[in-house]
Amino acid sequence: MRKLTRREIILIAVLALALLILLAQPIIRQGFPDDELTTKQERLQTAQNLVQLAKVTQQVDREIQAQVGLEGQIISDSLFEEIVSRVDLEALNQATRASALAALHPALEDKAGSLLAYKKHYGEFGSLEQLREIRGPIFEGEQAQAVISRRISDLAKRAGLRPNYQLNIRPTPGAKSEKLPPRTKKNLVYHLYLGALETELKQLQTQQETIAKTEEQRQTQTEEEMMETMFNTWWEKDDTEDTEKEDALEMEEQPSKDDLPEGSGSAVNSVPTEDKSAKHLQREANNQFPSLPEVIPLTLRIELLRFIQSNLKQQLAGVQESNQGFLEVQITRQTNDTDGGFLGIGATKETTAIKFRPNSVLLSRFETLIDGYEAKQPYSTAEMEQPLDYDQQIRALTAYVDQILGQEDKLESWLATVPATYQPETYIVDMRFSNNIERIVRLIHALESSSKWLQVRDLQITIADKKETTISTNLSMIARVF
Repeated sequence: MRKLTRREIILIAVLALALLILLAQPIIRQGFPDDELTTKQERLQTAQNLVQLAKVTQQVDREIQAQVGLEGQIISDSLFEEIVSRVDLEALNQATRASALAALHPALEDKAGSLLAYKKHYGEFGSLEQLREIRGPIFEGEQAQAVISRRISDLAKRAGLRPNYQLNIRPTPGAKSEKLPPRTKKNLVYHLYLGALETELKQLQTQQETIAKTEEQRQTQTEEEMMETMFNTWWEKDDTEDTEKEDALEMEEQPSKDDLPEGSGSAVNSVPTEDKSAKHLQREANNQFPSLPEVIPLTLRIELLRFIQSNLKQQLAGVQESNQGFLEVQITRQTNDTDGGFLGIGATKETTAIKFRPNSVLLSRFETLIDGYEAKQPYSTAEMEQPLDYDQQIRALTAYVDQILGQEDKLESWLATVPATYQPETYIVDMRFSNNIERIVRLIHALESSSKWLQVRDLQITIADKKETTISTNLSMIARVF
């Protein structure tokens, strides 16, 4: 048998090693499941993003529900009468969970979220009558047909219709899921931003009112001190020498002006030189959208918030049609390419500069506000000691717009993981009645204006009584429960 050469031995060893690695690869992968771990991490991150998004949307849920008529009194009059006859006030206050509320009355279990949130915000119930004040989703813990019937009954009563109408409510069989277009998701982000703007605007207006009251109090104090000084001067001229001695003795008993805190006037009429309530008035934490920079004066921030708010509402209403959002068209990004320099000397990295567009309406509005600031700013004189740094103001506003757009992109990326379809619950409502034309018009107007989830689909009318101008009406509606 021929002896293997050194080269052949090395070749066989390499082949054996390669075969060993190939056979061991499944075992290695099983021991280090990188792909599976990465997939689980991605799923976990997606779930965390969706949970965070759900928390974010809570701040505009109530506003949207109120606009479409899906929010209202969650304890109906009939349910309230049952609760009064069965539930004790002390037991209601002691109930801290849905199961405890269900033990008091079965209908309270599904309404537990709204009840507990109300009690957490306002404290314990002082009387059962407070249950009527709780507002929330009108379908919470209720049969859809009962809510629809109650809503139509209320609207018919407002329109002056007699309660002798016939009502038939039935669910739509085999309803299909509807597509949720990207524009709807983007509009949700705009609604979130509008909610943050509204909160910030209220806080700034409260701060402005506090400053105005403080300035008014200081002005009043100054006038009182001037009048006191004037009267003291007159009395000093008319007083006798004995009176002056008595005054001198009284002055010796009182602390001197140097002993009083700096900035104090009379010991009786002195007021703090700083308004602590205004100092401690802070914005509520907004983890989703940043607030306007404080380097921008208070009055300008209020005007800017109103301007941005107005334009966003117009965009959502379709008045301003654009493929981009209002803030997106205000700024532009300019990228400067990398420069290697000469033999590395003077080399520069790639940079991106964010600037307002020349035709930016937000920039134009801000410049107008700055130009008229000195004439329109009636509150704080401290800010007027030095003129505004124009470049600093523009940089601050530019950074703010960029941060808002970044947060909108983040929220939109979260929304991209939400399914593109949803399953609405739809009901067909048929209503038959006879009445005069004026009341019929009132009812239709009330349906279309106050409850956008309840819409008129078809209307058929015939003359029921020519002498009394009564019209027989068949009204068909669609109720969409989201």
